[in-house]
Amino acid sequence: MILSPDLMILGTVTLIYIIVIMIAAIKISLNYFKVKNKVFIFAGLSYMGLGTAWSGVAYNFISFVFFNTPPSMELYFILHGTWIPISNFFWILTR
Repeated sequence: MILSPDLMILGTVTLIYIIVIMIAAIKISLNYFKVKNKVFIFAGLSYMGLGTAWSGVAYNFISFVFFNTPPSMELYFILHGTWIPISNFFWILTR
């Protein structure tokens, strides 16, 4: 199965977005060691969780590009939906 150019662009942009969010979240979390304030760790983890909510789309894209098969729906839904409640939990801990 060949992906359309629109889906290739969407998958590529999603992967770039996730990578940028991960880098920013790690930089936020590393500020804890300078300031010794746990808010930076929790904010970084919540930011990471909100960015990785798109990991289901990235998994779908990688599955089609490298393996030419649709991904398993169970793993897709786990990747796509589990990060938001976890990131909200860490955001609540920043208060």
